Amino acid sequence: MMTKILSYLLILFTLLGCSVDNIKHLASNPELKSIRLESFSPAENQITFELAVYNPNLFDIPISGIEGNITLNQIAIGKFIANNTERSLKARSTQSIIVPLKLNPDATMKAVKNALFKRTLNYTLAGTVDTSTGTIPFIKKGKLSVQNILSSFLQ
Repeated sequence: MMTKILSYLLILFTLLGCSVDNIKHLASNPELKSIRLESFSPAENQITFELAVYNPNLFDIPISGIEGNITLNQIAIGKFIANNTERSLKARSTQSIIVPLKLNPDATMKAVKNALFKRTLNYTLAGTVDTSTGTIPFIKKGKLSVQNILSSFLQ
């Protein structure tokens, strides 16, 4: 009798394990639609970015964390880590996630001096958004001339 009960339990747990894996494969990964600079505060050594993330699924997906970094002319100037965000991506919609990034003042100054010397500024913002269905990588790269940066301050 006991052997029969244990056999049924073993079969039940095996089937439950298989069904969870099958359900997870049915979920589509959310997509990063855009990255936008929200604000920049030199006094607080902080940059804030807005990530627009689209959830193509018919159900909400919880976000477990966001992390990444920013480099200027291949010099790492800051990192961001946000765990336990207690946030969900709503089903079939695009949501904005605001990500604050603390800057390293010494590295930022080194990158600015480097940009003035080279007359260009190459930037990379890269990271991941961790969800229950997987990790969404994001990266935004670009290049600005020092002339373009200075003219934007004069307008």
